[in-house]
Amino acid sequence: MILANKRGIAGRRTQPVAMSAAFLRALYNIEREFDDKTIKYSINEGGRKRHLNHVTEADLYVATVLFALCNTNGQIHRVSRHAIYQRLEELYENPISSPQFYEALEKFKLHRLIKEEQHQYGVVSYKLNYFLQDQDEDELPWLKTERPKAARYFLLHPVVFSVAFTSLSLSSKKLFYSVAAQQGIEKDKPVERLFTNRNKDVQFMGLYKLLHKAHPYQVRKVLDELSSPTLFTQTPLFSRAEIQKTSGQYKATMSIHPDFILAARKGEEYRETIHPRKVYRRTAAFIEKVLASMSLKEMVTENEINDLVRFFKGKGYRVIRPALEILKQFYQKHRNLPNNLIGYLTKTIRSMTEFTFRNLLERTQLLDFVAPHGNDDEEQRWSQFLNAISHYKPRIVEQACKVAAPLLFKQFRRTATYDATEYQGNAAAKIKGIELVRRKAFHLQKQVDAYCRMERTVLAQQGKLTDNQVIEYLLSQVELLPDAEKVIIVPPTFTLETYLRTHILPQS
Repeated sequence: MILANKRGIAGRRTQPVAMSAAFLRALYNIEREFDDKTIKYSINEGGRKRHLNHVTEADLYVATVLFALCNTNGQIHRVSRHAIYQRLEELYENPISSPQFYEALEKFKLHRLIKEEQHQYGVVSYKLNYFLQDQDEDELPWLKTERPKAARYFLLHPVVFSVAFTSLSLSSKKLFYSVAAQQGIEKDKPVERLFTNRNKDVQFMGLYKLLHKAHPYQVRKVLDELSSPTLFTQTPLFSRAEIQKTSGQYKATMSIHPDFILAARKGEEYRETIHPRKVYRRTAAFIEKVLASMSLKEMVTENEINDLVRFFKGKGYRVIRPALEILKQFYQKHRNLPNNLIGYLTKTIRSMTEFTFRNLLERTQLLDFVAPHGNDDEEQRWSQFLNAISHYKPRIVEQACKVAAPLLFKQFRRTATYDATEYQGNAAAKIKGIELVRRKAFHLQKQVDAYCRMERTVLAQQGKLTDNQVIEYLLSQVELLPDAEKVIIVPPTFTLETYLRTHILPQS
């Protein structure tokens, strides 16, 4: 359906939304304590107070958009709240304001309708509760199963995004959603609701409770609004809206117009999952290039790349490259990367002073001399180095490092030596001739990691190649691999700051 929203103006269709009936029931159940006006909340300290136990127009907007944007597990991964609101603005012809959006999100969190996980730089992830049947103990215990599966869903027609729908009263909108959930895909199916009823769910306690009405004529007014053509559409939302009185009890019989009843069709998509936005593409490309040169790119996820881009926002390439060297050093020591890249970088780069000295040591290739011993506490060593050196001007320290570098390299830097048994990319490989390749890599003392990675990749992609062809290819590629790394071997008492102050820097 093409609407007069931002999407329609661009000539794009607005799709139906698959919503969980259990979620809608839980949303309406927040009004069990509707009459208690003392329970309020605010999204900001000192901000305006809102009733926590009231369902508002904004709640229906936000619930609909969350179900439109989540994946098939009811999750929205690593996006900004503003990105979700922008999608809401794109879908609705008459969107709510951003404060209303944020207030509804906060209410959903407080009522445990959604769970929010906060990442750095304003990035969040959401999980919609009442989405699958494997909920927490306090959520839908009667729906628990041994194997998780989707709760019951109903399709909301795109008309809910139109002004024709959003201009209705809140009571009419709530009733439309409720009847849609019960009527499902059956056209002309009558949905009956008593005006008062004993039930644990607000949705079925009767129309008086659901719509906050006290008299039959008030309910009649809601039904008339739903069953009448509007200025925006000549097709009423309800094709049937009758009130009867039997045995002293009022009852409404309703049906949504067949034009607005949808059945899921095979191959149709009812979720347009929102993905993390690519930020600062040039910076991201530079970070990926540097990580690739360090053989680390395949170990960093796309989400982590986005986090790194945000972390380095406003910083130049001359700052980014030495910062990424910190990750390379961590990998060389531990053979993996920190679980939290940004947390590790933030902790490691404690100040601009430290960053400045890291930068100049990286340029002069002396960074590895700060904590050269395998058992060094790197954080403690950096504190010791900065305490001794930071009162010198960085320019003077850099000049001293340039003088010291060739002397230190000649005295303390050695080429790493590997054992022949380390050259095994795939220990289970039985291909004839593989030992010849490994011996060549060992004889040339190529980087073990680079060789093992090449061997695993080639053997995994062997396909229809013969063993001889694979071996010939591997032998030709061995010589192109990087040579063994240079390692620092210094006496136990060596410290870079002492060396610089004793031999090169001016005495203070």
